[in-house]
Amino acid sequence: MIVLYRVENLVSTEMQTCPSCGELVPNEYVTCVWCGYDLTAEHIRRAGITIGNSQAIERMRRVVVDPLKAFKEISLLPDLRGGKMILYAIGVMITFNMIAVLSKLKGLTFNSSNPPVFIRLGRIDVSTPFVLSLAFILIQPLVLFLIFMVVWKISARVLALMSKSFGGKGDREKIRAVVGYSMLPIFFGWTLAWLIRLIAPAQEVQSHTYQNIKNALVAVSEQGFGVVSMIFIYIGWIWAVVLGIIGMKNAGRLSWIEAIIVAGIPYGIFMSIAL
Repeated sequence: MIVLYRVENLVSTEMQTCPSCGELVPNEYVTCVWCGYDLTAEHIRRAGITIGNSQAIERMRRVVVDPLKAFKEISLLPDLRGGKMILYAIGVMITFNMIAVLSKLKGLTFNSSNPPVFIRLGRIDVSTPFVLSLAFILIQPLVLFLIFMVVWKISARVLALMSKSFGGKGDREKIRAVVGYSMLPIFFGWTLAWLIRLIAPAQEVQSHTYQNIKNALVAVSEQGFGVVSMIFIYIGWIWAVVLGIIGMKNAGRLSWIEAIIVAGIPYGIFMSIAL
């Protein structure tokens, strides 16, 4: 019994458990000898290395200026902080776009020719459009963020399964990290679209019917200046697809052709749904 106890202690201190197949592997190994799983992330986790806000922002900068090296680093030391920041920022910019478009519809509350209705908050009178805009800015980004988090998690699972079908070695956390950072150009696209829509001409809503409001929305968001704003959004998505391919190549240790198939198809399908 004493001998068995000492052997078990020796194994528990000198071996690690592979999170993929559950087999024991020597601590010094960076790849599982049983299933080929990359154990680098496990070593980093045990070392207690974390990414803070400033490091995540610096990673975003490197994703723009040098994506090849940036995604190698993200694959080596994955983090979800940057992805969460980017997804929330996208939600904020989508909200700003909605407010910008609605403000261009004459006859609605956001841009009525009639004197605005004021609401007293304590000793301050605020207009109804201001209250509605503030509610949008505070609530909608959070709602969108929660939706994006669910989609982000599901998409990482899908990409992980596709990567494994091609022999990829990346775990789900690495894939979530690279997907999160690859969304950065979408934020840029929505930001430029918002700036364009701010200077778009207003549209008159003759009556508050669904069809009239829809026609006015299309005229502001998809015609004239709206065409330019949509171009920026599409460019952002295409750029995100390219970054996703680069990220999946590094996270899954795939070839360029495999990465294009694994990332390009799901990204393209999601882009067609989202737009």
